[in-house]
Amino acid sequence: MVSGKVEKILDERLKNGESLLIGRADDRRDLSQLPPDQWRSRTVSADAIRRLCISANTSDRLVIDGVRVVGALDLSALTVDRALVLSNCLFTDRITLVDAQLSALDFSDSTFQQDLSAKNLRCNALIMRNLVAKECIDLRYAAIDGPLECEEAIFEATSPESLIVRGATINRNVSLKRASVSGAVNAGALTVHGALDCTDMTIGGTAWVEGEIDPFGEPRGRGIGAARVAFILDYARVDGSVRMNGSSSRNSFTAGGLVRMFGSHMGALNCDGAKIDSVDGICLNLERAVIANGAHLRHGFAANGMIRLHAAEIGDALEMDGATLSAPRGCALNATRVHVAGPVMLRGGFNADGCVRFVNATIGSFVDCSKATFRKANSPSESSWPDDPPVGDVALSFRGTSIGGNLEMNCGFEAVGCVVLSGTRIKESLILGGRSPARIENDRLAVNAFNLVVDQAIVIRNVKVHGILDMRQASCTVLEDEIASWPPLKMGSKAASPRSGRVRKILHGRRRAFPRTRSRKIGSYRSGVLLAGLTYDVLLSPDFGWNRRRAIFKKTIDWTSPQPYLQLAKVY
Repeated sequence: MVSGKVEKILDERLKNGESLLIGRADDRRDLSQLPPDQWRSRTVSADAIRRLCISANTSDRLVIDGVRVVGALDLSALTVDRALVLSNCLFTDRITLVDAQLSALDFSDSTFQQDLSAKNLRCNALIMRNLVAKECIDLRYAAIDGPLECEEAIFEATSPESLIVRGATINRNVSLKRASVSGAVNAGALTVHGALDCTDMTIGGTAWVEGEIDPFGEPRGRGIGAARVAFILDYARVDGSVRMNGSSSRNSFTAGGLVRMFGSHMGALNCDGAKIDSVDGICLNLERAVIANGAHLRHGFAANGMIRLHAAEIGDALEMDGATLSAPRGCALNATRVHVAGPVMLRGGFNADGCVRFVNATIGSFVDCSKATFRKANSPSESSWPDDPPVGDVALSFRGTSIGGNLEMNCGFEAVGCVVLSGTRIKESLILGGRSPARIENDRLAVNAFNLVVDQAIVIRNVKVHGILDMRQASCTVLEDEIASWPPLKMGSKAASPRSGRVRKILHGRRRAFPRTRSRKIGSYRSGVLLAGLTYDVLLSPDFGWNRRRAIFKKTIDWTSPQPYLQLAKVY
């Protein structure tokens, strides 16, 4: 029931330029949970508020605090020169601000029981701190000249978008710090002339059903790469940084579905400590995104699903120190054709369960994989994306990539699966082991460095390689190695059928024999070295003497090729 006494007091105070400050009815966050008796003396009609908005009062603000507003509040197409402060209020019905032009609007600590429709809203600032919204908040194509603040707000709608800011323009910062979203956030084509701050934000996510009609009457398309969606930021432009990080080890940005930023432009990306879970497909999509500065996914960042950086451009470093990626059925990190102006850091406890792929990429500085672990996918025949080739048994790939500094795989580097360096161009050195240990293990082919080009040194020391090391047609200035780090020649149990005595001798360890009946394919070997075509100008090794150096030829699969012998003769 509307309280006429409250409305009369409201009219009198506002005519005198005063505010109606009744105060919060209860300490409970959700004002809709309060019993009706507590609102009996503090209830006003939506029509009364509308009348006050269009009145000729000369005060610069209309402040109403601690009341229940009954009825639909419709301010569509109105022009209000005063700031509206409707804080600590309970709105029982729909709020419509379509095409409205307002000075400023503040809904701090209020509760909306129905939806808010504010398409094409024009205002100087929109404040919704500590808001509780039971239904969808629609801010499509809004133009806000100041900030959009939704700190610690709760958006409970799940069908499926809880907050829609698609196509909106915000001329200052957007704050969603510590906000809680039960469904998804749709911010496609959002323009922010400031920063987008989602620190400690929690997004539950919602199912993406292909062909389902969205709230705007359009069918949902296919090809998002995930069964659930949490945050859509496609083709957005954010002048400042996009922060989807955690403020501490206890608090983090959490998303229960795909976070998609396809084709977006942003000043920087900070996802330190974030937790993104989309086990059925892609969890973070930055395909064709342009990041002016660095991209940070460090310090406890965890992704359950694929991270896609296809053709993205990063103006500084890609840092993933201590990150954990899990996509055991396919590709954990797909950075095909990515352009990184600075270094790539996959170090300090970085752990990837699934293929990490930098194919035909351009990296302007060094790549550091020290203290990192890479594991191949459990289902190598599957592809995580319709247009991507199967990952095979690859754990880490830099095929066709240009690296402007060192490629370091040391300090406890471990790869369970093939490390692919075929066609890679390294402008400084490849350090595999070196002064600190490394380990690579795979059935048959462990390291594929065919046609690798290194301008300075290839260092193969203090490393254990279980499998085949393919260095054919590779080149460098300095080869620094030790014989013990080259894998021994071992035959697979299915390498040949023992049709003759010669074959039986091979299977029992006679390495020099090469029977005519046996296939010359690499796959017939379980371990060994391929050296045909490897060139270098200087050899640095504790095993430099011929009596010790010739032991490497007992490990070669292509021992019949004369080139490795002739190359070695050049450096003596």
